[in-house]
Amino acid sequence: MADNNIRDRLRSMAFDLGEARDALRGKDVPVALGRRVTRLCVIRGIRYHEEFAEHPDLEQLRRYVPEVSRALNARAIMSNKIPSMPEARDRPYCIWHPQVALQDTYRKLWQQYPDMSYQIARACAVANYVELYLEMDLLPDVSIAEEARASGSMDIYEAIMRNPVRYRIMNDYTREITLQNPKPACLNDDTAVVSTLDIKQGIRKPRGEEIEPIIEGSQDADDMFDDEMDYLIPFPGFDEKMFNITEDMNVAVYTEDKDLFDWMLDDLGVAPTRPAFQEARVRNRGDAPSYFVHRLEARSQELGIDLAAPVASFKMYSAQPQQSSIWLAKELTPGEVHSSVEDWGFYDGYIVDASEVELFASAPEPWRPGSWKVELD
Repeated sequence: MADNNIRDRLRSMAFDLGEARDALRGKDVPVALGRRVTRLCVIRGIRYHEEFAEHPDLEQLRRYVPEVSRALNARAIMSNKIPSMPEARDRPYCIWHPQVALQDTYRKLWQQYPDMSYQIARACAVANYVELYLEMDLLPDVSIAEEARASGSMDIYEAIMRNPVRYRIMNDYTREITLQNPKPACLNDDTAVVSTLDIKQGIRKPRGEEIEPIIEGSQDADDMFDDEMDYLIPFPGFDEKMFNITEDMNVAVYTEDKDLFDWMLDDLGVAPTRPAFQEARVRNRGDAPSYFVHRLEARSQELGIDLAAPVASFKMYSAQPQQSSIWLAKELTPGEVHSSVEDWGFYDGYIVDASEVELFASAPEPWRPGSWKVELD
């Protein structure tokens, strides 16, 4: 009966924005699952929320949607558990975002699933697990080199670059690992480094037919078209991205909250970063810079920050310029303030969860205790 229920839900093309947002926030699985944008929200919720990954509906859903199965396994690995993955289709490509596991977890995963060696090596580049990376003794891969350089794991980066020939074994465009006859390659920014995974896109109401439905025969086909344009110009509810290594298209809850943005920029003194600037540019209206772009440009000039310069790490932002803002303060905050993916820190005397770094309220995780709360949409 439960299996039939999931099949019916995968046939339904209804879309509820509130239910999609609940999935993003890791609260509940939507009733209708026929729309890809809805399933992307579920996958994103799984990756960010360990408790949500235990929802009983997801065990049924993973039988029909391989992306969900891979997300559940990725979440387990990042939570320092080794899932059972007898089928290759269930093994995730990205096992380092939004969190990295312990080095020992990746070592055990390598021992149990040696065919995932390059994914594990990539995670080592993000987390700077030099010991495990060298222990694995793999071919020098340019994607891992680019990831290591972007994450500040210079020992791994230099170990790869010392080789006279390097290869492209990981393909971020297709999420494939090519172990047989790999081709020599150069570093050319064909890598979705971890900082780019935090640049989110908002979800919108889809219209028209689904291109590749999971189960044919929509239950509500007559209700899919509000007008003739829906039929002529279908829209999936999100924008296709060149890279999709997390298989969630970087979807998120977006609220252009100027009050929250100003509070973080002015009261907390959060320094602008290039990823935040990239986020702000997404909100431009045509050629006209957005409010957020104007403010970030002005603040970067005040602080002498070059927003075009490469950054060693996505988390090189701070309340006071040149200081790290990653001081764990989880034990000092009320339990109800915690989120499942956290980067707690002190900011000018405030305790804030800045796990997303997006300076406007684009993340579903709570940003700060309720006494300073700005409601998110």
